[in-house]
Amino acid sequence: MSDGAATVAAAGPVRVMTARVGALLHVGELVIGAPLLVLSADRSVNRGLLYATIAGYAVWIAVHAPVVWRRGLIAPMVIGDIAVTVGLCLINGQISPLSRVDEGSGWVATIASMTIIGIAMAWPARAAVPAGVLVIVAFQAGFFVAGLAGKGLNHTAIMVIQVISAVAVLRVLRRVDAAASAAIAAEHRSRQATEVQAARRVDETAQLRVLHDTALTTLTLVGIGALPARSPSLTERAAADLMVIEHLAAAYREHSEERWVRLDQRVEALAADPPLDLTVSHDLVPCHVPKRVAESLVSSAAEALRNVARHAGVMEAQLILTTDGGRVRVDVIDMGKGFDPAAAPVHRFGIRESIVGRMASVGGAADVDSTVGVGTRWRLHWPAERVAG
Repeated sequence: MSDGAATVAAAGPVRVMTARVGALLHVGELVIGAPLLVLSADRSVNRGLLYATIAGYAVWIAVHAPVVWRRGLIAPMVIGDIAVTVGLCLINGQISPLSRVDEGSGWVATIASMTIIGIAMAWPARAAVPAGVLVIVAFQAGFFVAGLAGKGLNHTAIMVIQVISAVAVLRVLRRVDAAASAAIAAEHRSRQATEVQAARRVDETAQLRVLHDTALTTLTLVGIGALPARSPSLTERAAADLMVIEHLAAAYREHSEERWVRLDQRVEALAADPPLDLTVSHDLVPCHVPKRVAESLVSSAAEALRNVARHAGVMEAQLILTTDGGRVRVDVIDMGKGFDPAAAPVHRFGIRESIVGRMASVGGAADVDSTVGVGTRWRLHWPAERVAG
């Protein structure tokens, strides 16, 4: 998606922060933990396997850290982290001096703990708990493989507590994050409504000033006898006032005619001349919307189409325009490689402003449904008081 997306729009600051902290911790475990593991190695350690393991882990971190930093804890990175950690746990006895490690702690134990916490950050409890248990079982199995059954139980118990506490804490944080995002969105909508009302009041006041300075003043002068009923100046003044009123009426009619436009025609024009040589099919119902709403809907749809061309890996898309109960919706659909909306960087301008922000500016909204390997569907909503067919 645009700017290497997603925020979609949808990822909250808590998810972004936790993912990046996890990426930095993984890098620190390689830079600091791996040298300490080498220094602590004794005759029980298979040094060839140790060095190969550290090299392999370095390659994984070189892939994992940049992806998680940009896109968050997406499913492939979490699954890969679980697989790498399980592998390290099973060979723990060959790369670590387990007989000298107190209660099973050490380099692999630290990595296992970080993986458990990362799983809780990325997935809900129904997936995080089984995945965390898998890592814990693999950790304890490493001691059995090394012929040290009964050791490491204390650290295994600590990891069980980590699974439970991490899932509980992240569940609360997600709720807080969602509530904060909803409150910000509500405040933005309220501010937009206030600004619209203020602009309307300014316009009404300006029109009242014009009427006061023309027709109302003339009527007042006639009422107090300052202008005789058959005075030539009254005729001239009344004619001038009438012209001003007609100009106001014409301006209002012109504004009203421009305000409501055929949205289906504008979406059809976008499909006929899409950005970046896309092939765009369409399914549209006739409807009218305010001009500024039409511009925002079409511009947001165009940005979503640009995202398809740049990031989806396909050059075909579909536009669907529907109306329901006084609401308008434009869907932009592609069958490309998709992405993880929860991992989209919230600061990316393309999603935050060109789609979500643009729709919010006219009292609408935008949301996205995307699955890696399946495709993406943007839904652009506008709640209208009426939708004329």
